[in-house]
Formats: sequence, C-alpha cells, structure tokens
Amino acid sequence: MTEIYLIGTQHYDINGPGQLEEALLEIEPDIILVEGPEAKTTAKQRYYGFLKNELDKQKINRELAEEFLKKQERVGYEANVSIKYAEKRSVECGHLNDDLPVPSRQQDRATAREEVRDIIKYGITLENFFDHLNRRQARIQDDWAYLRRVVGTLQEKIDTDYNISTSKKNVGPRDSQMENVLRTVVSTNESKRIVTVTGFIHVLDDPKNRNLYGRVRDLNPKRKFLY
Repeated sequence: MTEIYLIGTQHYDINGPGQLEEALLEIEPDIILVEGPEAKTTAKQRYYGFLKNELDKQKINRELAEEFLKKQERVGYEANVSIKYAEKRSVECGHLNDDLPVPSRQQDRATAREEVRDIIKYGITLENFFDHLNRRQARIQDDWAYLRRVVGTLQEKIDTDYNISTSKKNVGPRDSQMENVLRTVVSTNESKRIVTVTGFIHVLDDPKNRNLYGRVRDLNPKRKFLY
C-alpha cells in the first residue's frame, strides 16, 4: 500500500534544514517531491555567485558578507536538503512545479547588485542584520506555536480558508499542478512511501479543497509540520 506524507515548512525558518533532514530520516521515503521547479535549484546557485561577486566588489565587511551568504544558502533549503538526502540514499527526488518561471541571469545579476547596494544605502551592520534575523525567526516560532495549537481543530479550517482567500501567492492553480504531479507518481509507484515538501499553507486543512492537502485528501495522506 502506498503511503503519502505531506511535509509543511516555513521557507525562512533557520531551524528548517535540520528539522527537514530529521523528518526525512524518520519517514525514510522512497520518493521525494519538492515544491518549485528543478531549474530554480540551478538558478539559486547562480544567484549565490552573483551575490558573492557583488559583495566582494563593493568591499562589504567580511563578517557581514559571510552572514549574507549564509542567509542566501538557506533560501530554498527544502530542495537542497531533499536532494542531498536522495543522493545519499539513492532514492528518487523530483519537483512539483516544473513550469513555474525562473529569473534570468540578467535579472539575478541585477537583483544581487540591488541587494548589496541596499546594504550600503541603509547602513546595514552586523548587529542590525542579526536583529532582523532574530525578529523574523521569533515571528516564525510564534506562527509554529499557534499552528501547533490549532491543527486538527475547527480553528485550523477557519484560519486556512481566510489565509488562502486573501493570499497573493497563487494558492490554488499552483496546487492543481502539484496535485497532478503527485497523482501521476502515486499511480505509477505502488507500495512506495512518497513525501512532498512544500510551504505549510499547502498542507493546512482547507475546507474548500483549494490547496494540495484538500485536493488529495482522498489519498489519505499523513501531514507533518516542521514545528
């Protein structure tokens, strides 16, 4: 019998990479499907190079530059952790949204230049950089604490309906694509343990079945949030 696990993440969670790795080790999937297009992984590496070059070019403080690069490395950690896990254990790792647009080289180069110029423009120091990270992480932890309390209750449905209805992240069409990929993989892989890794909004209990969980609840997936 095929087992399906939907893992919900927060994309900027500092603790996310370690928690995702632990979740994969616990589940031991045969197949991993990650939110986003495969090309985005390559584009992320390309952007990292542009950002590093621009930081060097503008002679940004070495420690601050290193922290900016560490932050960039964490962006899209879901794909990085999943790919490394799959390669190490020789399991399949695919993507749920291969047709999503990816920035061009020119756009990446311009964005990296703008990001570094903002460091200079706003006088960002190591201290206020860490302050920003800590405040964002505190908000993430608050979100997780609240979610832990409401998952499985009526309040989860109420909150999810509101959040999806007011979201500007194209929840719905994107989830339709993810559903199609997941159902195709399920139909051709009997008795496998299949894991999807997406932002947590796609895994919440939507009473109108617009997100991934709502669309595939007939497959009896198990949900796991990286609290």
